[in-house]
Amino acid sequence: MKLYLDLDEIDNIPEAYQKSATDIMRITGLNTGNFAFRHALRHLVSDLDSYKLVNWGNARKLIEQKVKAEKLLISCANWLGFSEADERSNLVRAKVIEDFGAPVVAFGLGAQASSVSQDLELGPNTARLARAISNHSEQVSVRDHFTLTLLQKAGIQNAIVTGCPSNLINQSDDFIKNLSTQAKKSREKSLNFQKFVLGEFSGGNEHSGAVLRKTLGFMNVTNSNYLIQSPVLYPFFLRESDEIPAPYRANKPDGISHERLAGLLKQQVLGFSSIDSWLDFSRTCDLSFGMRIHGNMIPLQAGVPSVLIAHDSRTLGLSDSMAFPRIPLSIFLKTDLLDLPELMYTEFLEQLPLYEDKRQHLKRVFRDYLEANNI
Repeated sequence: MKLYLDLDEIDNIPEAYQKSATDIMRITGLNTGNFAFRHALRHLVSDLDSYKLVNWGNARKLIEQKVKAEKLLISCANWLGFSEADERSNLVRAKVIEDFGAPVVAFGLGAQASSVSQDLELGPNTARLARAISNHSEQVSVRDHFTLTLLQKAGIQNAIVTGCPSNLINQSDDFIKNLSTQAKKSREKSLNFQKFVLGEFSGGNEHSGAVLRKTLGFMNVTNSNYLIQSPVLYPFFLRESDEIPAPYRANKPDGISHERLAGLLKQQVLGFSSIDSWLDFSRTCDLSFGMRIHGNMIPLQAGVPSVLIAHDSRTLGLSDSMAFPRIPLSIFLKTDLLDLPELMYTEFLEQLPLYEDKRQHLKRVFRDYLEANNI
């Protein structure tokens, strides 16, 4: 039996209209953007449907029933964290992999920390998980060089940097050409005839509140939709609560009333329960920008010029490994609201050739990785 260890759903939530905010966050692993790299495996693993999808709890039950696994396919996330919660979760994962003892093919293992200090070391359970994956793999796909360095420090030498699988969702031969054409076309439109998709702010940076404040200000003066992925705004979005979450109240732009803020959030916030619908909506937009890698990756794969506001080790690492178009957080904050689109188009077009070169390289890396792991 070949097993795919993951969430209960790969890239969509069945009957999502009946699900609560809590249900949606549970099913998606507390972030709807998690569906992006899982969806990408449909394009990378041609026989994905031949794998039995099981969550980690059910995998433990299979072990207790002495079910033998022929191969374990794992789409990873930013599991290599440094919190007590990460240590608890990674002990469970490590034991499952060890007890199955089957060959492992892992995609996109990533580390996440508030800094990229050279002094960082993986916790004991997290290091155990990394070694369990490594010991049962020909190679290990990791998202960035920060993750690679941490694994090498832990004695793991068979990791390779692949970026995120979601980078390869769009398989069109004209993908880059169409992105360039779209960026130039949209750039010529007046602001009133442009439609923007803005990624949800991400906490954890000392300037996160300032980014949110500026994003809300941009929403107030443009045709924008704000795409949410995390639990913060979901209850308000689904009308389970009329209370505007604290980060949004605290970062309300000057000159915008509480009522106006509530109206912006009611009218311009969107959330998606499937990657197909997210991609389909995104293609109607002219430009995407924001702090979240998948919040920008999905529009990019739909053919929309997209720019990341890089702000932490994970987004910096991922944007480096894939050459994803980006601007520094400091530049975003000091640019006037109505000058932001021109800045984004300029940076996107300047960085697009490097992104194309890197993407072609990563395609070859993934091809070799799949062959090395007999996929």
